Amino acid sequence: MWDIRRRIDVSGFPDRRIVISFMFQDMPSYKRVYWLVAERGGLDLCTKYPGLDIDLALVTTSKALRDSLS
Repeated sequence: MWDIRRRIDVSGFPDRRIVISFMFQDMPSYKRVYWLVAERGGLDLCTKYPGLDIDLALVTTSKALRDSLS
């Protein structure tokens, strides 16, 4: 997830907070869900629910995501 965070270009995002959740079906429960929060040109990676409305929810496997980024 840190690599994904580094790759995302937030310059094309709307001028408001964006929350993206990732759920990996093939990971153990403690590594299954992450949230990316883009705000004011920055991007934070959260491992605990940030308590914000989610704009985009991705449900996938880690392999499928890794393959799509190759």
